[in-house]
Amino acid sequence: MRWIVLPFFVTCSAVSAAPLEQVSLQVAVSGIERAEGVILVAACGRAEFLSHDCKYGAQAPAQLGQVLITIGGVPEGTYAILVLHDMDGNGVLKRTAFGLPAEPIGFGNNAQIKWGPPSFEQSAIAVSGHTVAAVTLRNR
Repeated sequence: MRWIVLPFFVTCSAVSAAPLEQVSLQVAVSGIERAEGVILVAACGRAEFLSHDCKYGAQAPAQLGQVLITIGGVPEGTYAILVLHDMDGNGVLKRTAFGLPAEPIGFGNNAQIKWGPPSFEQSAIAVSGHTVAAVTLRNR
């Protein structure tokens, strides 16, 4: 079973290439059951999906219910959305003895977590102009 390597040491670096329109991506994260720690959101291209190399990300303090997190400067394109409720604030997905997530996680399109993480296609959204995505956190 392949399990998740969530990219929450997000490197926000400038990429020099043909200029693409930079847009903002807002992620409405719901299902937050505890107001502790931080909510981490990453937008990953296909090559960075499930690695520590996602170029775009943001975070906000956890609040009961829902938070809206904006990732600015994202070039138009297709990105998988990954969300972690980092309850202990260490920037790393806590795991059980069996390697399963011990902290709530979620993916774009509310892709289901079954015998491992969803695919890039299942959790990817098209980002164009001002884009809003909704993700509900799950405890496995």
